[in-house]
Amino acid sequence: MSTKLKMMGKTMKDSSSIVLKTHPMDLTLEEFMKEKSRMLFEVFPTCPEMPGAIQLIRHFHKAGIPIVVASGSSTKSLKCKVENREWFKTCFGDKWVSGDHVQKSKPDPEGFLIAASKIGVKPENCLVFEDSPSGVQAAKNAGMKVIQINTIQEIIENSPKSDSLLNSLEEFVPEEWGLPPFETNK
Repeated sequence: MSTKLKMMGKTMKDSSSIVLKTHPMDLTLEEFMKEKSRMLFEVFPTCPEMPGAIQLIRHFHKAGIPIVVASGSSTKSLKCKVENREWFKTCFGDKWVSGDHVQKSKPDPEGFLIAASKIGVKPENCLVFEDSPSGVQAAKNAGMKVIQINTIQEIIENSPKSDSLLNSLEEFVPEEWGLPPFETNK
């Protein structure tokens, strides 16, 4: 399993520890995290959204379907990623959970359970979209349904079983999950 795959879905501290164990460097954990943060904060604001993400989020928001983000990223990182994305503020507001809100990172279910409680939805009624094996396992550990997004083949080969597998969020069909269909422009 690659280092990237082991890091996905983890908090900054946990993912940095994985890197230093796999690729020893002459840096302390704190020094590595500081440098990693500096580099990530340069690229986060310009990273593109996952294809289909904005359409899906806006659809859920417009349909009144409760939505929340459960990220292993720190609050500072999450805010950096979304600071220039008005759709995030409009659709999520303060409905998000970061790695700073949990004691244990994924695959522990804590982040997903906090997220579900934040929107007042029982875990068994939640549908999670996840791109990391540790996130899929965390959602399953929380008793939630999981749609795994295949971002790289290695993820699928090393991931726990999700309820559904999509190559892109653009493939999602809401009706298959008892949700309102996307509006079509006629």
